[in-house]
Amino acid sequence: MNRIFKILANHALKTPEHPAIVSDGLKITYSELIRYIYATVSQLEQNGVTPADTVGISLEHEVQHLILSLSLICLGANQIKLPTFNSLTANSNLAKQAAVSVLISESNIHGYLDMSLSPLNRLQTNALHSKLSNRTTTPRVYLSTSGTTGRPKIFGMYDTDFLHHIKRSKHYASTQKHKVMSASTIESNISSRQRLYAAINGHTNVFKKDKSESIITSCLSHDVSLLNMTKYQITSLLQESTIQLPRRLSIFLAGEPIPNSIRKAIQHKITKNLIICYGTTECGTISTAGFTESDEHETVGSLAPDVKLEIVDEEHNEVPTNIVGEIRIQAPGLGPNYLEPLDNKKHFKDGWFYPGDCGKYLKDGRLVIQGRKDNMFIMNSINIYPEEIERVLDDHQQVSATAALSIPSKIHGQIPVCIVQLTKGASISSRELMDYAKLHLGLRSPRKIVLSDEMPRNNLGKIQRTGLHKYFNQN
Repeated sequence: MNRIFKILANHALKTPEHPAIVSDGLKITYSELIRYIYATVSQLEQNGVTPADTVGISLEHEVQHLILSLSLICLGANQIKLPTFNSLTANSNLAKQAAVSVLISESNIHGYLDMSLSPLNRLQTNALHSKLSNRTTTPRVYLSTSGTTGRPKIFGMYDTDFLHHIKRSKHYASTQKHKVMSASTIESNISSRQRLYAAINGHTNVFKKDKSESIITSCLSHDVSLLNMTKYQITSLLQESTIQLPRRLSIFLAGEPIPNSIRKAIQHKITKNLIICYGTTECGTISTAGFTESDEHETVGSLAPDVKLEIVDEEHNEVPTNIVGEIRIQAPGLGPNYLEPLDNKKHFKDGWFYPGDCGKYLKDGRLVIQGRKDNMFIMNSINIYPEEIERVLDDHQQVSATAALSIPSKIHGQIPVCIVQLTKGASISSRELMDYAKLHLGLRSPRKIVLSDEMPRNNLGKIQRTGLHKYFNQN
């Protein structure tokens, strides 16, 4: 049974005139979206694409990308994104791992997608509807992790996994229809999932007219009610002198720890409708925190109802409240679906998923994320997480971004150091920042701070930790 096709067809039947996709000068209703899907599936089949294929999508045009992605799900074919911002080597490796048999890119998209909405006749439509409704293949959407801490991993999501993810995300599962926008391109992992969540649950996907259009302009033009952003994107937005956004707007932040100073700035300058999410590609939303939870703990809130999360020690025994340990998770639809068997062996053990994060529970049951297990280093028998240093320095009003790392020491083991990017016009010195850090961190404070005009980042603005040591030495 093709569940997602049936859901989309039901939207077209029950809310035919509700906008599925909008952009400047463009509006596609759910009735029109299902017609686009019929036409695209027909074109794909004419070009020899079958449910046995894995299709690589290398397509920058966001509206075309979403329609093609939904069509491939309805057809029953697997798919993986080969982002245009990636190197040829990176995309070649992804395509090889996923066994891509068909590549659809800017050069051949018009052979697969007819945006003129050429109608199929009623007989063709009915036959295609019946075939797609009864198709028993379960396609996978292959998602590549960011790779900011090492080799990207490829994880496969089935249609039922998407439905579990949506159920865990209150804002997407809401019966209130949102106008959803993402500050990131649909070619990114997190944005592509959010776009699919929105379409599957009958919301409106809002896209910018082009790269030059600002987020503020797009949100105001289309009265966006849910805006997905990263830490880097919201930090850049907060530096605007004036920020006018729709009054009903909610901002959804995920992907990185969000310092308390940023949370408070959002509530002061933009909106109190702030949602902080802790989640993973594999599980979707794990926990959420609202605007009332912006306190010194920087919590990520309470667990989604169907998620079980434990904090354990090295022997996999649960640790007490307020003690940091490794996170492990159980949730419906969460299973060992990595393409690489070694990744499944590393992250799935005895029915538990180990995402590689460390955290603790507060006494009131809320979750706090401490950092990545792989990032932790030891100085004089003290466990130090780069993220705890970064949170303190990021709270300084003259700091735009921080990247903490360690350098080896024959005496101390590993010594914490930092790369810091200052805000525009800042005049603070590295010595003053070190004093500030020592006041808040004590022995965990960095022993050297290098000031830099920029940071090594990926397409989402996340800091690339794999290149930090080289970057630190160069500066």
